[in-house]
Amino acid sequence: MLNERLIILISTALIATSSFADSVPSPAGMGKVLEIAHAIAAVQPRLPEPKYIEYAMGIYRAAKKYGVRPSLLIAITYQETSFREKLPEGRAGELGITQILKRWLNNPKFRAEFKNADHRTMRKPSKSFLYSAWILAELKQTVQPDALPYWSYYNAVSFEPRLRYYSRVNRHLEKIKRNQSKIAQRMEKLEDRGVIQKARYTSTSTSTRRWRQNKRLVAKTVKQRELASQRAKAILELAKSKEQDEQLKNNVVSEKSGQLAQQPGRWVPPNRANLFDDSNRPGT
Repeated sequence: MLNERLIILISTALIATSSFADSVPSPAGMGKVLEIAHAIAAVQPRLPEPKYIEYAMGIYRAAKKYGVRPSLLIAITYQETSFREKLPEGRAGELGITQILKRWLNNPKFRAEFKNADHRTMRKPSKSFLYSAWILAELKQTVQPDALPYWSYYNAVSFEPRLRYYSRVNRHLEKIKRNQSKIAQRMEKLEDRGVIQKARYTSTSTSTRRWRQNKRLVAKTVKQRELASQRAKAILELAKSKEQDEQLKNNVVSEKSGQLAQQPGRWVPPNRANLFDDSNRPGT
């Protein structure tokens, strides 16, 4: 069973994952996210703790958008990859944490719904959950009902592979169902203690604090650039003024040298080479 520390980790997932940065769930939504995280832990207890919240957020949003049961997404994901993100491409062209077939990229309805979908986005868990939820909703509307449920068509077509797929996924669903009573009791205790509301407040305040820190950092950087520009201008002006002073000094010295050379009886050596040449002295 997950510990209560995961409630606070929701705020970290909201900030760290760009897909979730634009919305913070309500307290009821936070409770549902935690329920999904517990359901994931029921079938796969060996994930790192932050991953439970990341996957729970992705499944919560996908299930809510396309009207799919979160438990079904959990069971299918566990059957396909055991919640492993970085598996290589399957023999039939399966990709991502939910092992979506690449042929869906050629489906006109899928392409209309997800215009930017490609092989790269299919490997992202948040997108993969969305794609899988849409596929399940599409299968529910299009496939002909028979002895097996619509979701047995997820990665199989003929009856026998569908039957094997159904039996395996159904075992995961039963396991999740057996743990639902424990999850419900756990959630009641957390709601009574106000932990879920605290987590939502923490998420919102953390997001606001990060925004303010970034704003201050930008303002500080702009101010530093302005000061550096002013310092550079001052250095240039000082260099120009020193150059002008040197030129003025040289002009004054040259003028004085010319005046001394014009006065009679004053000897001014023409250059340092003729300094000891007596022929240049007056009266010699």
